[in-house]
Amino acid sequence: MINATLTVKIRSCDETHDPQGVKIVYGDCSFHSYSKDGLVESTTSFRAKGAAAVAIARVEAGTDGVAVGYPDMEVVDTGNGYKEKKCTLFIRNFIPTEFGQSKLTEKHLQSQLAEHTLVTAATASNSVSVNELDIPF
Repeated sequence: MINATLTVKIRSCDETHDPQGVKIVYGDCSFHSYSKDGLVESTTSFRAKGAAAVAIARVEAGTDGVAVGYPDMEVVDTGNGYKEKKCTLFIRNFIPTEFGQSKLTEKHLQSQLAEHTLVTAATASNSVSVNELDIPF
């Protein structure tokens, strides 16, 4: 099996689940390589399942990250006697490195605001004065 480690940009992402309930994401991603003409951007489809799918689903299109996986070759019969090989990058691990216009930032801010509200409500109900910076979580 050929293993690949690429820095990719997620272009599009769709989600589904398999019959066992495991998350699957698929879509298009792009990566850069060098040729005799210089730097070239290539686009390929990707697929991920499980923990990698959850990591990709958290981010939005336009996010850069490191994808670890393998190229999966699928033979497609075009119907006129010609068989075409399509390559799909199967991602086993994804680590976001730079966020695009991401929902993750909004979700993070909303969760921080919710935690702040929860801490304020808890300290107000107990009539205890607590400095929020002293709380370890």
